[in-house]
Amino acid sequence: MSCKDKFKIQGTVSISAKWQIVIPKSVRDILWVESWDDMVAITKWDKAVIFIKSNILWEFIEYAKEHIGDDIIDNN
Repeated sequence: MSCKDKFKIQGTVSISAKWQIVIPKSVRDILWVESWDDMVAITKWDKAVIFIKSNILWEFIEYAKEHIGDDIIDNN
């Protein structure tokens, strides 16, 4: 992954009455997400959420620190 990588809209999700969402198939295929995989939800500016498979969380954090800065994660 490089800083040149672009964001890509993969589809939309709706929130059910039980506060559940369905991950679009294109995203499940790209991330190899399967039923009952653990995901970590990260928020930014109280307006955006990112879901990351928990088994690559630290890899993502190290990448973000290297390319964005050490203060990328707020542990509070």
